[in-house]
Amino acid sequence: MPELGKLTFDSRRWFRRAAAALLCSSSGLGCAPADTTSLASELEPSTDTVLASVASPSAQASATLVSHTCVRPRLVEIVVSSPALARNERARVLLPPDFAAQPAASWPVLFLLHGADASNNDPIENYRLWSEKTNVEALSAQRNVIVVMPEGGNVGWYSDWLKQPASGAQNWETFHLTELRALLESEFRASGVRAIAGLSMGGFGAASYAARHPGMFEAVAAYSGLLNTTDNWAVVQSALALNGYDTSALWGDGNPLAPNNTHYTIWPQHNPTQLAARLVGVPMYVWSGNGNEDLSVDPSATGFDLIERRAHDATVDFVDAYRAAGGAPVVETGPGHHTWPFWQRALEHSFDLLTDAIDASVPSQPVVSGCFGY
Repeated sequence: MPELGKLTFDSRRWFRRAAAALLCSSSGLGCAPADTTSLASELEPSTDTVLASVASPSAQASATLVSHTCVRPRLVEIVVSSPALARNERARVLLPPDFAAQPAASWPVLFLLHGADASNNDPIENYRLWSEKTNVEALSAQRNVIVVMPEGGNVGWYSDWLKQPASGAQNWETFHLTELRALLESEFRASGVRAIAGLSMGGFGAASYAARHPGMFEAVAAYSGLLNTTDNWAVVQSALALNGYDTSALWGDGNPLAPNNTHYTIWPQHNPTQLAARLVGVPMYVWSGNGNEDLSVDPSATGFDLIERRAHDATVDFVDAYRAAGGAPVVETGPGHHTWPFWQRALEHSFDLLTDAIDASVPSQPVVSGCFGY
């Protein structure tokens, strides 16, 4: 399979700056100009410093299941009362085909994380996108696995924010990894064996969650993931600005030239590239397109996609760091845009890696009707 194309340091930075400038200008976010020579010589924080500052999910009040609705066979939509978010949030859950046939069994879990809706204009709710835009229902019918597709906010960045906005709490890491995880175990017989995958912002989330919480996930897949957030601080903060948030609310101000910035302190605690050593030994799949069109996959995606190229460059950074630490990821790349047909293909290509790692068995009855009483 094709490998990620090697780019020079200068060309990667050119594409990053071009994407950042585009997003900054469209959002109205004031981004200070960076000195190219000083940026090239900046020192990164040591790995030991970064790893020592990473926290684990803390004990919280339990989330509760408010309601459940059968959408299609095996596909349940749930409403969860979350203490971490101080409101009800939603997720979709695909149940294993043998869920009813083996009432005493517990099941491995695959988390699928959605991307950002920076413009807040997608008519489909975030947590419904995987089940409406891909064939995950057909894929999961081949394995006994619980697939959970949770809400993660338009620009939640799969984190507990440093400063909570007045519009509502943004404690997504606690919601997903403490509250929702426990609820899946108590309500749906989930086991403690998990894999995780995501696209775009969700690709970041998958790699960041797994790196921040070693041992929680047995395999990771990232599709078009922004896997070097520290170097792409302007892109992250532009997405926040487009949704009306304080750009320093997430992890502080990532601009290394700004006074009192957190570029070298808090940002590295979430950045997959700077945490790559923590993922060595975990089966890892990454896909990113180089921004060029491939009409055989997506006939509507024409021209050059700067956003996908930005994700590609960030993925190159991560893969370089992961390999330098001793990791051996499965890497695919080539022409591709930041669109669902490419993510559908990446999910298909990585599904066996994810489900093999969690020992998801082949079901005895892959065709079922209903939602087993949910």
